[in-house]
Amino acid sequence: DDVTTSCQRNISGLKSWTIGSSIGLISSGHAQLDKIFGGGFVAGSSFLQKCDDYSDFGQTFCNYCIAESISTRQQSILVTMNSKDAQLVLNKTPYNSSLSSVIDQDGKNSAMQRSYCSSFDLAKSIQVELLASAPIESILVDNLLCDGSNDRQLQNILDKISKRIEEILQKNKNSNICRIFFPNFSEIILTAISPECHRPMEVTAIVAKFVLKLKHMMQQFSAFMHISIHSPLFLSYPSLCSKLTQIVDSTISIQSFAGRMHTIPYEFADFAAFLIVQKVQENGLFASFRPPGSKFGLRRDRRKLHIEPLHLPPEQSRAFAGVGGFADKDISAPINIIEGVVSHDVEIHHHQIESDSSSHSHHLHISPSGTAAVSAATVSTVESSSTFSNPERRSTPLAASIAALRASRI
Repeated sequence: DDVTTSCQRNISGLKSWTIGSSIGLISSGHAQLDKIFGGGFVAGSSFLQKCDDYSDFGQTFCNYCIAESISTRQQSILVTMNSKDAQLVLNKTPYNSSLSSVIDQDGKNSAMQRSYCSSFDLAKSIQVELLASAPIESILVDNLLCDGSNDRQLQNILDKISKRIEEILQKNKNSNICRIFFPNFSEIILTAISPECHRPMEVTAIVAKFVLKLKHMMQQFSAFMHISIHSPLFLSYPSLCSKLTQIVDSTISIQSFAGRMHTIPYEFADFAAFLIVQKVQENGLFASFRPPGSKFGLRRDRRKLHIEPLHLPPEQSRAFAGVGGFADKDISAPINIIEGVVSHDVEIHHHQIESDSSSHSHHLHISPSGTAAVSAATVSTVESSSTFSNPERRSTPLAASIAALRASRI
């Protein structure tokens, strides 16, 4: 079959993966995003990212993926409104740092073309040599629009797009992996919709049928589909976005801090947005892959967009602060035991207890190895004795717990 034939080929930019019927993994162009989804995206799957209007992080992830496709000479299909939008997307494609030394010395990039997940630099545009030799097809929606508005315009446009994509996939099915990109799927849908002719339920049904058809094409031709939608679409048609999330294999949502009404906690001051994993691919897996987390922080510098896990401040900064009215500075300090000698305070209280209470015997046990052991009852009595000798230190349930903890450390 087609899958077996693809497995036997030496496909550029493909990581072998023998689970199930999948032919392998392809990279998103961003190593940290690949890690979240188990090493990359399954060839034959679809990916949806929900972007906000306050940042370009979603577009940056799309540019990473396009740059990886160009660097590995995979077939790229750009579906945009016009040629200007397509050129703008290509101009923002980041520079391939993995190929820079090879191009400078040898004047070619063939030696590094088959690397998986190259390193990219956002400060510069992709090399002209790579862009000129890359197989890129553009589908321009403006050329598919009909004059005037009618109730069949949305359906007609999506049918023409799917037909054109299928033609390209058929032509390249024996050559390499194909990637289909919708950098701004929202604009295409909203442009083709006539509010007086299309009801929300009808729009949801037409678009969902279109995406489902493309998903079947991805599985048939072992291709990959990358869809970006923006807030105007999922604010106007929330049911449509829920349906798309159910159809595609993987989904993320990007929420920029610039669009929030409330102040972001200081723990996240180093980040500019949240990346939320809403759905993880399950193609060819016996058990669902579990990512290292569902919420990450996004931080961008001049050269790279970073994905980092969210870390809460240490519990010690919030615990024991005024709890129970008792918070001494030496609460967490361990009892020093060196060659059988217990700390000076415990030794003094031990002698005080032996002299004051003749009816109770409390012993300090020294093991042959030279370590000391104090019973919990002894330490509890020590704390009680210190309470009488120092009225400022009052006995509380927290103090008793700390005393038991200190005894267990001995």
